[in-house]
Amino acid sequence: LQQITDELQLSGSLLNDDLKYTVGGFYYQEKPNGPGGYQALEVNTFFGLSHTFSTTYLKNSSKAVYGQIDYSLGRFLDGLTLTAGVRQTWDRQSVCTTSATLSQLAPALLMTTARSASIPTEEQCRAGVGPNIDVAETFDAAKFKKLTYTLGLNWQITPSAMVYGVHRRGYRGGGYNTPTLDPYLANVQTFQPETLE
Repeated sequence: LQQITDELQLSGSLLNDDLKYTVGGFYYQEKPNGPGGYQALEVNTFFGLSHTFSTTYLKNSSKAVYGQIDYSLGRFLDGLTLTAGVRQTWDRQSVCTTSATLSQLAPALLMTTARSASIPTEEQCRAGVGPNIDVAETFDAAKFKKLTYTLGLNWQITPSAMVYGVHRRGYRGGGYNTPTLDPYLANVQTFQPETLE
């Protein structure tokens, strides 16, 4: 896999340091890097009664912008701080996957390198033609977005003691389960985003 992650962040303070802020942006990209992609898997079970081979070329990307402030309420109560933050996230996932059922008597493919001729390339996966391909499927890009937040009060009673209350919304993006599942499992081929508050 080839992964790229970048983050740009700016932080500072205003109002005689009563207000501290952080704003920024985040970028993440993950994509296949050669034959086999995200996963090349050979499964031989029940002493050869089930012998299958699959590959998955999965691409993920995530972008986000965010901001958070911490505002001192010390004029009302010494050590009291209000925290508020928001984050907007955009996620995208696309995938091409292949599968093949091999002969029960066929030996293992013995893929000793990622360049093995037994492994379909991403181009062959998308064309549906290549070595060890019975089924090739390219799924539509799955796109998700979510606004998450945090809101809380912190009270630093002493240098070694603090109490706080906070309400947050968390998020995890959806996507695809791979390789291609049997038709009777089609309803779990994808999974939806999760939100927790």
